[in-house]
Amino acid sequence: MDLTRLQHIVALARTGNFSRAAEGVNVTQPALSRSIASFEARHGLRLFDRGRGGVVPTAAGRMVIAQAQAILGATRELEDSLDAHAAGEVGNVALGLGPLAACLLMPDLARALLAARPRLRLQLAIKTPAALLEDLATDRVEFVLAAPWPNDDFINFEIEPITSLPLAFVTRAEHPLAGRANLRRAELSSYPFASAIENVDGSMTGEVGGVTCDNYHILRETALATDCIWLTSPIIIANEIARGQLVMLDMDERGRIDNEIALIRRRGRTPSPAALAVVADARALLVAAANSA
Repeated sequence: MDLTRLQHIVALARTGNFSRAAEGVNVTQPALSRSIASFEARHGLRLFDRGRGGVVPTAAGRMVIAQAQAILGATRELEDSLDAHAAGEVGNVALGLGPLAACLLMPDLARALLAARPRLRLQLAIKTPAALLEDLATDRVEFVLAAPWPNDDFINFEIEPITSLPLAFVTRAEHPLAGRANLRRAELSSYPFASAIENVDGSMTGEVGGVTCDNYHILRETALATDCIWLTSPIIIANEIARGQLVMLDMDERGRIDNEIALIRRRGRTPSPAALAVVADARALLVAAANSA
């Protein structure tokens, strides 16, 4: 089916006049007449009755005109949708975030995306890095922003470091270790440990308990209410530190840790323009957060 001929038919139906219809579709009147006549000859139908008063659609013509309008409307919608998808303005983006990356990015990332791309739909999976890699391997998410996690399947992933954030051992201000200088890791092992990742620190083992949770708000409340030692980024507790509610323990050189955040994607997958736009905004926010540390 030739879309150009359908445009000619719809234009003639709209104007009821060959001259005005030809002008509307930027062809000559003879060319438009030949186009309509060719369509009629090919399908064995008369679409328009011609007369001195103009042209009038036949019963068959009205059927063709209605369906031609629907086809042309759908074609325009498809073109508009393709343009919007190519510009990254619409689409569903499934993004995996490690707990620390999620705490640093949200809700600023959602605010930036909804302001610039209000038709974009963002689906977030906030899990431990190990769980996110499983989602990435099965195409449940397009990208992951998290600390690279050892995995036997890493050969199938592309890893692009974005930034590195300093971490600190944090406690409530009244904790027995608060205020002591040059602490060693072994001195922490008598206290429960709060973390977003199971056994994040190999030295944090023994008889004491702890809390493992991928929700940083819950971990913060736990650190404020208990003797748990929380390994986290000072950036996300700046207000609590400023108010004197939480303090960073003074560790020796071996007790200082950095957390790398990387962009991880599956090899051989073409990212959507919308996903690339989301990642660009997320990258900028993460770098800004790291620079503020």
